[in-house]
Amino acid sequence: MSTLHKFLATATLTLLVLATVASPALAHGRGSDASNFLSVLTDVPEVEGLEWSIIKSDEYLQLVNTTDQEVLIPGSSTEDYLR
Repeated sequence: MSTLHKFLATATLTLLVLATVASPALAHGRGSDASNFLSVLTDVPEVEGLEWSIIKSDEYLQLVNTTDQEVLIPGSSTEDYLR
């Protein structure tokens, strides 16, 4: 077996071992798994037909609109952030 063949065999075997042993990095977790925050609604516009809630401690902010009007949430630069 030539030196090149030995090198390729070793490299292939190394890659196979690394691919089966290495696990994915979970540095950021999944949503509330990685958070120690608790969101609280302190000031929301009281509009008939709108209902605000926080889901999973801080993972989601939900707005339910039962009116026939469109709701626009402005962003930090007054652009339409959510519609």
